[in-house]
Amino acid sequence: MVSVMGWAIGPIEVIALVVFVGYSVTYALHIAHNYNQVHVNGGQVENFFEAMELADDLAKRQEKARKRQADREQAKAARKRANLNQEEGEGVDGVELAVTDADQEARTRVAVLHVGGATLSSALQGPRRMMTRMMKWVAFGRKLDTCQYAVLKEVLGTSSLSLGEGGENWMNDAELVTKMLAPRADFAQHEPSMALLRLGGHDAAKRAVACWKKDIFMPAARCLDGIWFQKQAQKWTFGH
Repeated sequence: MVSVMGWAIGPIEVIALVVFVGYSVTYALHIAHNYNQVHVNGGQVENFFEAMELADDLAKRQEKARKRQADREQAKAARKRANLNQEEGEGVDGVELAVTDADQEARTRVAVLHVGGATLSSALQGPRRMMTRMMKWVAFGRKLDTCQYAVLKEVLGTSSLSLGEGGENWMNDAELVTKMLAPRADFAQHEPSMALLRLGGHDAAKRAVACWKKDIFMPAARCLDGIWFQKQAQKWTFGH
């Protein structure tokens, strides 16, 4: 913002760093903490994904179940080999337990999804609280709120791209969006969307998410429109 807006570096700009540090460091630490707390052996990964399986057709569930079973068997065999090596004194280069790629992927997805919902929620709720303050003729408040807006918009975009499967944008994955939004109060209390989920069918999740996006998400997303912000930023005069 100092470079784009031409702000002089002062106390306000230093305080604004808290926003960047908070979002860039705090959420990363939470993801790392969740990853460390999730243990494949304890069934936490399996229970997590089973609890979040919503409106998925039988063929996909069976395929995922077979894949999970194969991953568990592969991980179990790797751990057994590691334990045998330790008992025979061969060692495993200081590694206490063999962790397969499948274990790492599952634990990472659990950690990111846990924190990803909070990140998305903050990105959607933050603008509502600060947009009114940005319009006031107070340079201090408008500078900090503009900085927060920029970070929230970046967080929303990063979350959208990083939570998808196979590198796709998660908003194109109805199943994943439904998993993400099921715990949200505004989604759970949106009766038209929940009614579509209860009706069932192979496209129930897709129709429910589309309904929620039209009534709830898209109005909120328009508040984050970059073109609107860019035009407004050209009109505002900071430092007066």
